Amino acid sequence: MSLIYQSDISAKIVAKTHNLTLSTGTFVMVVEKPSGTIVNWTVVPDYAIGHFTHTTVSGDLNEEGEYKVQIKATVGTDVQVSDVSSFYVYSKL
Repeated sequence: MSLIYQSDISAKIVAKTHNLTLSTGTFVMVVEKPSGTIVNWTVVPDYAIGHFTHTTVSGDLNEEGEYKVQIKATVGTDVQVSDVSSFYVYSKL
């Protein structure tokens, strides 16, 4: 995996849930930025292997530091979440 830098666009952030049973519902990547701000990012699911991918856009990686991510699945009134993962965003010179 290559390093991710502040303001990178088109970086692929992949959350590996390995959940192969949930193929319907609404899925988002809940992200806690280094400042503590929490945002939701859209994801593209790959149900065959349980991976959810977000491709970064302008403003996603606007802070340096550790980002925490968790997949949130909503099916009807049922809400499920994955384990929390993290990645680091480095500053540019």
